[in-house]
Amino acid sequence: MELERISVALRPRTSREAVDLGAVLLRAYARPVWLAWFACTLPFVMICMLAGWITGKPWLGLFLLWWCKPVYDRVPLYVLSRAVFEQPPAWRDTLHGVWQWGGRGVLSSLCFFWSRPGRGLRLPQILLEGQPAAQRAMRWKILSGPVSATMVGLTLGCLIFELVLFFSVFLFVFAFVPAGFLPDFFHASRSAWSHMPMLFSMMVMAAAYAVISVIEPFYVAAGFGVYLTRRTQLEAWDIDLAFRCLRRRWETAGRALLLCLCMSLSVCALGWSGQSRAAEASPAPGASTPSVRIEQVFHQPASEEDQRFSAAVQWAYGDPRLGGKGMRHEWVLRHPPRPMPPETPKPLHMSPALVHLMKIIGGLIGIGIKFVLLGFLLVALIVLARFVMRQGWRIRLPGRKPRAEIPLAAMHDEPAMDTLPEDLSAAVQRLWQGGRQREALAMLYRGCVAQVADALGAPAPIDATEADCLHQSQRLPDALHRQRAMEIVRAWQYAAYAGRFPSDSDVDALLTGWPAQRAGAA
Repeated sequence: MELERISVALRPRTSREAVDLGAVLLRAYARPVWLAWFACTLPFVMICMLAGWITGKPWLGLFLLWWCKPVYDRVPLYVLSRAVFEQPPAWRDTLHGVWQWGGRGVLSSLCFFWSRPGRGLRLPQILLEGQPAAQRAMRWKILSGPVSATMVGLTLGCLIFELVLFFSVFLFVFAFVPAGFLPDFFHASRSAWSHMPMLFSMMVMAAAYAVISVIEPFYVAAGFGVYLTRRTQLEAWDIDLAFRCLRRRWETAGRALLLCLCMSLSVCALGWSGQSRAAEASPAPGASTPSVRIEQVFHQPASEEDQRFSAAVQWAYGDPRLGGKGMRHEWVLRHPPRPMPPETPKPLHMSPALVHLMKIIGGLIGIGIKFVLLGFLLVALIVLARFVMRQGWRIRLPGRKPRAEIPLAAMHDEPAMDTLPEDLSAAVQRLWQGGRQREALAMLYRGCVAQVADALGAPAPIDATEADCLHQSQRLPDALHRQRAMEIVRAWQYAAYAGRFPSDSDVDALLTGWPAQRAGAA
């Protein structure tokens, strides 16, 4: 393994820092990872959809897509394992490299180790180390010992994120449906599902594949970061890399030293040969060397400028400030003072009696804080009990008498009436013809709520809304009664909130039959 080419700073890291290292690696090589991911996994998704369509079981394709996650986890692992040592591979190279890995560890990943929380760490051990099965178990115990809790938290966290994103896709659609239209929307969805199950299964599978494509590369990258950290801790990759860098520097310095030594030897040899020639050409010791003047060298008479220059040179050589030796006198202490060491704070020594007293005071303070917190908790429980008693129980307990029905008051600015008239249809007609259209629809709505409660044998709560009345009316056994109750509630909603009143013919149709013809006391 050529550690010199690695692009990750090798150092001892904690397990959480190792998970962060995997996230940083994925962010640095996001483009090649996801390009290879979609290029390698989209054909598999098409095969899963085709399997569900051929067998007529839409859930089969979703199950295969979810169960085979360890198979296409190899794609981001291949890209990241090559990217940390060299340039990241292209998606064609990734497809070829994953194919070269073959079926090593596929069966065990799909059967035994699928539900193991250390799947993200076991995958690089199986595919990158290539050890036989006999040594793999012993290696796994050493590799996963200190980081097993981290891998459990990583697996559960990624699973929770997948579920949240998966259900958020559908809740995003429901968020745009008004609360009053949710029953109709659910009914339409059920009917569409029964008529087009394959289309809806394809939509669910596409949402699941999108969620897996977002979370699964992060899970694989985090597991690979933990794997690199464990290899660094066990095999001392950082120390090995430091020694390799030191060896490379010494080799460079040795070559430079060897070159300098060769040059020095050559210079010495040249100097020795020059001295030999000079000794051969030098005169005898007793012979006098004739002086050579500048006029004789250049074959020209010396000018005045040359004479002035020679005089300046002689004066410069005679100046005591240029060259030569000098003496300087300076007083120096015979015994210089030694630097004082920094003063270390002395530990505070306390008497045993004072320590015991402080322990007693600390215990009393802790007991006081404990009682204060218990008092706060008791007050909170009392306030919660009073709130529950004021609101009343919404669930009817066994053996408890039902609460007396509270008359429904008219909504908004309508006058409250304790009872409904015996002939609800005639009373509503009189109010409508008298120009009191809002009061007429409010009375019809109250009569409908009362009739629904009588038919079901369960009184409506005092704080029931129109949506609650619609939900309660869906429990009626008669389909015509359910439709009529929905029409009355819708007419009242349009009048109360939008100021849109029905026509006279629509009111006559609402007053015909149930519930206007069978109104009783509210």
